[in-house]
Amino acid sequence: MNITDIRIVRLKTPQGQTRAFAEVTFDGELAIRDFKVVETPRGLFVSMPARRAPDGRFHDLVIPVTGELRERIQTSVLRAYEDELARP
Repeated sequence: MNITDIRIVRLKTPQGQTRAFAEVTFDGELAIRDFKVVETPRGLFVSMPARRAPDGRFHDLVIPVTGELRERIQTSVLRAYEDELARP
């Protein structure tokens, strides 16, 4: 499964630790929205799309089955985010 497109939507006013949202397209056929670029004291990371359950906990809606795919998503989204920051 190849990542063929990433769209970054930067937040004008950061919401907590969230800095941007991303939409990732795989093989030009499947797009998944609501990845979050999150900034913590340890650095940036990519949060998977999730929803809040009635008990208040969050549950991922998208779960990469392999660590390799998770790392590819994270690296690609963070690279696209850095590219977006560099744009005027």
